[in-house]
Amino acid sequence: MGNSLQPLLFDVDGTGNFLLEIDTMAAPPGGSVADNGLRNGSDAATWDFYNNYYSSSEYKSNVSIGNFSVNARDFGSARIEGMIVQHLKIQTKDLGQ
Repeated sequence: MGNSLQPLLFDVDGTGNFLLEIDTMAAPPGGSVADNGLRNGSDAATWDFYNNYYSSSEYKSNVSIGNFSVNARDFGSARIEGMIVQHLKIQTKDLGQ
């Protein structure tokens, strides 16, 4: 997750909480796509943006966790492939404060 198109930020704030954020995806050009979804009749730059967005591997992330366990509970491995992230922000909070 995270690349030149959507940088990944990992930070720790002053209270010791973690912040993991993937930047918001760049907005497409202001044109429109034709009702039939074809490039012919669409704004070419807008159609190309969406076509590239859904077909290019650069926009897709793969996440693999070898062994996911919490305390004594083992949930095994987990894998997500081809995930497209528009924007992601995960921030821990200390519930005692």
